[in-house]
Amino acid sequence: MDPLRNIFSNSSVSARVGRWTGLLAVLLTMALVTAGCDGDDDDGMVTPPTTDPASIAELAADQDNLTTLVAALEAAGLDATLADENATFTVFAPANAAFDAYDVDFLVGNTDLLSEVLQFHVVQGAAALAGDLSDGDTFTTVQGDDITVSIRDGSVFVNGAQVTTADVEASNGVVHIIDDVLLTNRTAGERLLVTNATESLYNAIDQAGLADAFNDPNNEWTTFAPNNAAFGAADLSGFSDTEVQAILQYHTLDGITDSAALLQLLADNGGEVSVATNQGEEITFREEADGSISLNGGQATLDLENLDQRASNGIIHQIDGVLVPPTLQPPSLAGLVSETSSLSTLNAALGAVGLDATLADDAATFTVFAPEDASFAPYDVEYLLDNPMVLEEVLGFHVVQGAAVFSGDLSDGDTFTTVQGDDITISISDGNVFVDGAQVTTPDVAASNGVAHLIDDVLLTNRTVVERATVTSDFSILADLVGEAGLADALSGPGPDGEDGITVFAPTNAAFLAALDANDNGTIDSSEIPSNAADILQYHVLDDVFFAADVPTSETALPTLEGADVTVVRSGSEVTINPNADDASVVAPDVEASNGVIHGIDTVLIPPSN
Repeated sequence: MDPLRNIFSNSSVSARVGRWTGLLAVLLTMALVTAGCDGDDDDGMVTPPTTDPASIAELAADQDNLTTLVAALEAAGLDATLADENATFTVFAPANAAFDAYDVDFLVGNTDLLSEVLQFHVVQGAAALAGDLSDGDTFTTVQGDDITVSIRDGSVFVNGAQVTTADVEASNGVVHIIDDVLLTNRTAGERLLVTNATESLYNAIDQAGLADAFNDPNNEWTTFAPNNAAFGAADLSGFSDTEVQAILQYHTLDGITDSAALLQLLADNGGEVSVATNQGEEITFREEADGSISLNGGQATLDLENLDQRASNGIIHQIDGVLVPPTLQPPSLAGLVSETSSLSTLNAALGAVGLDATLADDAATFTVFAPEDASFAPYDVEYLLDNPMVLEEVLGFHVVQGAAVFSGDLSDGDTFTTVQGDDITISISDGNVFVDGAQVTTPDVAASNGVAHLIDDVLLTNRTVVERATVTSDFSILADLVGEAGLADALSGPGPDGEDGITVFAPTNAAFLAALDANDNGTIDSSEIPSNAADILQYHVLDDVFFAADVPTSETALPTLEGADVTVVRSGSEVTINPNADDASVVAPDVEASNGVIHGIDTVLIPPSN
């Protein structure tokens, strides 16, 4: 028997066919009745006008949230294609907001690329409604690559982009509005290039000669992409071209590690895991208490809103910092000091009091004003090394903790509290930066835990005049005489009036050796010190603070602690003391101290009574 006849001989099937036949007869009768009522007739009945459905091109042009797509279609000449009534399309149409993350101007200016991108959103040959889609469905696009549908919690996604408005029907197909531009078939290099937030990274890749590597279909990589702000904050100018290449390669892993895989790695390793990069060294990921994921202890943080950006040859995760391989990272401040040849004296001093360990701490941040070796020449370094408590205070006065302050952040008059406890003051003159009078000779030497500024003097402005004289090699005889005369306490305070401070005209060692009978080895026997040394020394001290610029240009008498007056006069920048008697010249002006100022002079002043 004919198989078809055998099927229809089944009674239940025959019954169903009979019911369908009856239904068709009813529908046919209704159609004939309706046809008889169509058009204008003698009864005056008018059929409501019909509106032909719009093509996809027309439909898109009428949608307020598809204006960017329409402009792109027109730029690529694809609007005519989607107006074709003889074809059928399913279009996944990015809404205007979907284009915000991308460089639309660049795409419009590169019509070949734009055309491929748009064609990847179009399936030709069928109108697939949302109800027709199943999880895992794939469709070959007009561009040639496949797109994949996924369904999660009732929402439809196509290559990761969510369908926000489904089933917008047109005369030649259907449109599904989506929340992202489909770029999953573009290379990692192309994705970085057309994504607004990573254009700086792509430019760096291109300049480093790595664009081909990021576009190579055989290089399936995971890229941790610093955003533009991160690149703007990073300074790679100190690295060679080869080192920049290494830094960029350090942002990539071999293979695809999506966010789910990364989270699993963290879970499997107690919240912290290190992964080898294509550069060769490892990146360390750590899950922080606030839910963020840090890279390399805070060099960068994953941008949780911009993960899993698929490319044809990998996946991209945006981060907010530039990563530097450990071998290319700057040393700690302690390491920087030890590796800088002009800071050997500072390095020895730091080691002597254990501050090198403090400046090696990468968990803290410091700004260090670092005296170069030549800066220590005027000072008694052996005395400082033999007096660790004084040395530690002196060194602490050069260190600010809590921030890395670069020269561009400094303003005239800025003050900073040092580790020692006293404040230092910034001054800027003719483009040069000074800290408590010491000039910054080399600014902004970056370290892993802060920044160093090399300076041309040791900062001693918070020491008393006695302490300054003690640590200044050329005032050592004065310091000894002050101690033997019992004047140390008197010259360590603000002066007899207890107000501004004191001014000390400090004879240099050469001045004392010339005034007293020196031994052949340049020393002075105590027997050569006059009994009225205290009076002579006090004749060198004023009960007020006078800087060199404050000295009048006409001869002026000023009272000393000894009681008699000294006469001072300034001619230009030269200051003379007792011009008609001792005729002493100021050879080292304005040595600031915490309780006044010292002016080194070339002659011992003798009171009139002596």
